[in-house]
This record gives sequence, C-alpha cells and structure tokens, in this order.
Amino acid sequence: MKHVGQRAASRAAELLDGLGRDYTPQVRTQLVALPTRLHRSGLAATLAFIASGAHKSGAVGVAYGHVERLMAQVVGDRGTRTGHTNDRLDAAFFVWLGSLSVAEYSALAREVGEQANWLKRLSEARRYTASPNESSEGHTGDDSNGDGS
Repeated sequence: MKHVGQRAASRAAELLDGLGRDYTPQVRTQLVALPTRLHRSGLAATLAFIASGAHKSGAVGVAYGHVERLMAQVVGDRGTRTGHTNDRLDAAFFVWLGSLSVAEYSALAREVGEQANWLKRLSEARRYTASPNESSEGHTGDDSNGDGS
C-alpha cells in the first residue's frame, strides 16, 4: 500500500503526462496556485472552483477537468471510509462534504492539500510541450513574460 504522498506524487505525474499539449503557461499558473487557493479559500471553495473550471473552454478547461477527476479520486479514497461513493465533484458531493465531522473534513483537507502540493511541485519542474516554433494559446515556447526581457 502506498503512502498518501507517494500516491499523490504518482497521480500528479499521471495528470501532467495526460495533459500533453494542453499544458500551457496558463495551466501551469493555475496548478501552481492550487495550494495557496486551498489555504486561503478552504477546501469546499477550492473544490467548487475546480469543478466550475472544468467547464471552461480551451486548455485551462481541459486541465481543470483532469484536476476535477483527480480530486474526485482523492475524495473517493477517503470517502469510501466515510460514506461518499460519488466519483464527481457535483452538488451531491458538496452536500456530503457539508455532512462530515470536523475530524473527517480536516483529514480530507490534508489529503487534498497533499495532492495540490504535488501538482504544484511537478508543475514547477515541468517544461511546456509546445516547441519554440509552435504556438499553443499564444505560447511561444519560451518562458519570457512577453516584454522582451
């Protein structure tokens, strides 16, 4: 059986590999911001943000769709121990989330936080997939901020 951190690292790597060409600077920015968003906004608000982002168009929407499924897996790991069996972050999920005890909610928040941290770490280490001569949503393949510096 894998430790929570090992499972989170493995899942984060699989998610990033699955994004392929949809891994853009905008996606990287969103993934790197997840732990901060979780810390500042809390578990329920962050998961609602992820679920709503999954319906956006373009690479960011695709990425949030992957993140939504990943977070549903994380929740499912813990949820099967506490009564939740839904595999989506939908209205039924948020009703279930509100029914958790403080201890259950805190444990779930720690596991989601661990997953968010691994997404951040691996996103920071990853390069974009577009080559310097190709453009993906305005990305030219370099890491400059577009002002010539």
